[in-house]
Amino acid sequence: MSKIVAIVGRTNVGKSTLFNRLIKRRLAITSFEPETTRDRLYADTFWQGEEFSLVDTAGLNIETPGETPESIKKMLADILFQVKEAIKEADALMFVLDAGEGIMPQDKEIADILRKAGKPILLVANKVDNKKREEKIGEFLILGLGEAVPASAISGERTGDLLDKLLKVLKEIKPKKAERKSDINISIIGRPNVGKSTLLNKLVEEERVLVSEVPGTTRDTIDVFLKYKEKFLKLVDTAGIRRRGKIKFGIEKFSVLRAVKIISRSDIVLLLIDSEEGVTNQDLHIASYVLEAGKGLILVLNKWDLAEKEKSQEDFLDILRTKIRFLSWTPVVFISALTGKNVKKVLDLSLEIFSKRQKKISTRELNSLVSEAVMENPPKTKGRQQPKMYFSTQTKTNPPTFTLKVNDSSLFHFSYLRFLERKLRENFDFTGTPIKIILKSNQKKK
Repeated sequence: MSKIVAIVGRTNVGKSTLFNRLIKRRLAITSFEPETTRDRLYADTFWQGEEFSLVDTAGLNIETPGETPESIKKMLADILFQVKEAIKEADALMFVLDAGEGIMPQDKEIADILRKAGKPILLVANKVDNKKREEKIGEFLILGLGEAVPASAISGERTGDLLDKLLKVLKEIKPKKAERKSDINISIIGRPNVGKSTLLNKLVEEERVLVSEVPGTTRDTIDVFLKYKEKFLKLVDTAGIRRRGKIKFGIEKFSVLRAVKIISRSDIVLLLIDSEEGVTNQDLHIASYVLEAGKGLILVLNKWDLAEKEKSQEDFLDILRTKIRFLSWTPVVFISALTGKNVKKVLDLSLEIFSKRQKKISTRELNSLVSEAVMENPPKTKGRQQPKMYFSTQTKTNPPTFTLKVNDSSLFHFSYLRFLERKLRENFDFTGTPIKIILKSNQKKK
């Protein structure tokens, strides 16, 4: 397992910019808006052949003004908890200060917290963009944490020297055991405030990600590893996906784009739906992203403990199946992420669907099935040409993909492919996963 370095400091000193600079890619969302980072964000990186993990954390705000609304107070308290958890988990700490502003009262309070953690601390004077600022970094000695290393996260100047000093710190720490890669990648997606972070915390039985009633609390994608029934799972919490017209330009837009992108890297997607609100057009829109990416899908009806007082599961399923006819193969689970009811069933289904996505149908069985389907319902003739099928085989798994050799693919209507898909599902259990049928013409068109 690689060593973990947590980047900490007060709000807006450039922690996320430095994080992005050191991992050489734009993973953390950066903005002049305070408290942009709210959860712990992890990334592996390397320097001079040595690999380690960096953790970007939210700005440490020790005190909350008395006039602050209770909901915001709770969120800030949760943010503080997340940062302290990152400090506890880390092998070393990178304490970032703003060289332009100099020492602030909060810096001294944070230094006291870090000192008590008993971890190696590397002091970083960020935003050293000119000689005047470089001359001022000596004042950081008053914190009693050694000399500060000057750097500029925005320009990248001196970050190489910073990494050299970080490596010296890490080499003095005893190495950990190697960590296994995940067997299955599971992402949790849905509209804002449907309970995605609550579900993830309940699945791992730990307050791993920030939960708040304030919509848009999760902005980065958060990775958590979990061992379940001898499988190593990676669970990814994502930002809520709003309707396109409701997405604000800037931070939220990048969060949503990242959530959509994470679908493509998943094996199984849990689409969380608010049972009280019912299925919305936006839920269907999000489901189409998953279908297009060819990923396994589970519809997770959350907050059922509140909704079941007004309707039965049978009634809800009748309405649901009417709205999602194009997802008739998708399993539905009724849960309460808050109480934990049925949440483990989500993991059991994920393992089951992942297994079905690996299923391989023999060429003999497949050709026999396709021949029977064609005899039962021959494809309609288009003009003078008769559509013909010669041969079929499964060419891929995860998702199951079938290639059919035909005389001319343009002669087959898309509705006929749906008929063939229905026949495949009737004969082979592909619950929870889309399947793809590709028509390959025997001869190229002139």
